Amino acid sequence: MVGGGAFGNERAWIIVAVQRALLCVQDYQLDVAMLCFGKVSPDLEGLAVEINAYNTQNLLPFTRSGY
Repeated sequence: MVGGGAFGNERAWIIVAVQRALLCVQDYQLDVAMLCFGKVSPDLEGLAVEINAYNTQNLLPFTRSGY
């Protein structure tokens, strides 16, 4: 995952950063794609499920608490 590995950022931190970035642009019609090399991890799959639920139900995708 970009930001992990050599940069040493924790996966949970990266997931939260992606969620926060999506909150910042939630009012724009964007086509967001996540690309994975190899097997998709459960945390990324959960994020994809959350994003897809937002897209199909037109709900606020993430809570702003903690930001």
